[in-house]
Amino acid sequence: MTDKLHSGNVDWYLSRFSEYERSLNGKSNGALHHLKREAIEKFSGQGFPTTKDEEWKYTNLSQMLADNFNPFVTPDISTIKLPRLFSGQELTTIVLVNGKLIREKSDINHLPDFMQVEALSSLPENDVVRLISSSPSEDVFTNLNTAFFQDGVYIRIMNNYIEKKPLHILNVTRTNGNQPLCQPRTILHIETGANARILETFIGTDGESYFTNPVSTYQLADNASVEHYRVQLDGDHAYHISNTEVHLERAANFVSHSISIGSLLNRNDYNVVLSGEDANCTLNGLYIGDKEQLIDNRTLIAHTRPHCTSTQVYKGILDQKARGVFNGKIHVYPDAQKTNAIQSNNCLLLSDDAVMNAKPQLEIYADDVRCTHGATVGQLDSEAYFYLQSRGIDRKTAQGMLIHAFASDVLTSMSLESVKNWVTALFVKKLHTIKVE
Repeated sequence: MTDKLHSGNVDWYLSRFSEYERSLNGKSNGALHHLKREAIEKFSGQGFPTTKDEEWKYTNLSQMLADNFNPFVTPDISTIKLPRLFSGQELTTIVLVNGKLIREKSDINHLPDFMQVEALSSLPENDVVRLISSSPSEDVFTNLNTAFFQDGVYIRIMNNYIEKKPLHILNVTRTNGNQPLCQPRTILHIETGANARILETFIGTDGESYFTNPVSTYQLADNASVEHYRVQLDGDHAYHISNTEVHLERAANFVSHSISIGSLLNRNDYNVVLSGEDANCTLNGLYIGDKEQLIDNRTLIAHTRPHCTSTQVYKGILDQKARGVFNGKIHVYPDAQKTNAIQSNNCLLLSDDAVMNAKPQLEIYADDVRCTHGATVGQLDSEAYFYLQSRGIDRKTAQGMLIHAFASDVLTSMSLESVKNWVTALFVKKLHTIKVE
């Protein structure tokens, strides 16, 4: 039954692509459309993953695939009111609505020197094909994005740029009652010696069904440095499956903070390649789920060159019937001697019905390395509860203190105080919905 459902859903997207091709009125011989056709053919051959696929063993997509999402919803942007996020922080904001760059709501006319921002739809076709083809992926959802994306954003941060104001890429989904499939495509080139802080935020409306399928590519040249924030706040009936590709050259440094709070189903894939010596990657993750949310974090860090380091720290809090998945893999290639890689995932279960599945993996083909991984799943310490209550602290407050302490190492790793404070407040607000047992 599940396989038939997934097959039928593939047919839906193939029919939408055929409609799209007919709308081109013969203008389907360009390089970009050839790339799209190749992607839809790959997608057709792959089909949507099921729980029989090892990488999706714990994440059942049947509920999401029961709906047919529309990849061609054009929202009315005249009525859009952007929320005030990260109060007190000056930001250069780039706004995408349903994956389309909205110039009139973005700070494109006030960009700092040494920064270039372009809509993908404004670039020559061959340039778009080159940018996308520079980071090929066999992932089925990346192929779906490539087949249907209509726009996106290309960002170039030039040599030796020292960031003074963080860049905020705000992704907004509007449904118009049409269950949209949104395909944000973001490509960032961070050139030699450049330094930047970049925020990606995803927001949508509660109570409405939609599917956001973003693909973001970060290419860091020698000695480039990026601190990246990814805040997922989609609506409570939304589905969000993302793919973040990161390529690091010599002595490049990429630090990412992934915050997952919204959506009914959320899958975050990070694929990182350390392709230059002395490169460093840090992935921090914080996720909190309740009701029947499913939050799935998958990471793959490929060490291909010597003297590189990677650190992964993921923390989760699950209540009610929420489910979490952590599937983290460190792959050390034969040439990657002197690798230092650390991975950990820790999860708190606040309900007997909450479930966490963890699958840490090491695949090592070099002999002079230091690699560790670990995962813990448990409940709040009853002795710590007793200690705090014995000091006159009520149980609800004690619970909040213990949970905040559990998550503190991820929160304190954020260098942007306004973002850290905003995320912490959002985190606390979510915790207030959790019942004390």
